[in-house]
Amino acid sequence: GRLNMLFRDRRAHAYTRLLMEAEARISREAWTRVTDVSDLVHGEVISLRTTVLGQISKIREL
Repeated sequence: GRLNMLFRDRRAHAYTRLLMEAEARISREAWTRVTDVSDLVHGEVISLRTTVLGQISKIREL
């Protein structure tokens, strides 16, 4: 009885550990993707700002 319960608990703990490790890995991967996209968007915003400022200068010259 007790021995079987210990083996079941051991397997359950091992499975729980695997789930937690998988969740941690997936979270790290998601964070990496989010920061990459954030950097990309920041670059696009800066580029657009530069373009708009250039156009404003040209409009003022008219």
